[in-house]
Amino acid sequence: MAKSLFQTTRHILVITPVEDMEVILRLSLELIANAHISTVSTITQAIGIATVYQPDLLLLDTDVIQEYQLFVLRSVPVLRQTPMIFLVPRVRTSDRQQSERLGINSILAKPFDPSELIKQVNISLRCASISPLMATSNA
Repeated sequence: MAKSLFQTTRHILVITPVEDMEVILRLSLELIANAHISTVSTITQAIGIATVYQPDLLLLDTDVIQEYQLFVLRSVPVLRQTPMIFLVPRVRTSDRQQSERLGINSILAKPFDPSELIKQVNISLRCASISPLMATSNA
């Protein structure tokens, strides 16, 4: 029997208004990567969950990166330093520049490869000095 791909369970808060995307992200991160996932459909709901459960990472599914979204999320004390990954329909050079300027850890285009998502989660956690989801060998 194969061991879990990851030794450390991390709490990832997913913000997506799209039910299908929630399912895909849950499969990618919870079943494959053994992460604990909370999902909400709005930033307001995310703030409520984050205040109570203090996630290790935020994953925001959005059509466009908006500074206002980031401003609202970063205004919550427990989220000021929380790594963030944005999922967007396409990633342009200007999007990458904007994400760097805004302090977003990573942006991925939809559709995405689940292994790339897990890789970006690990990179974001490491950059925030949070133990990454560690890969283990198969038994």
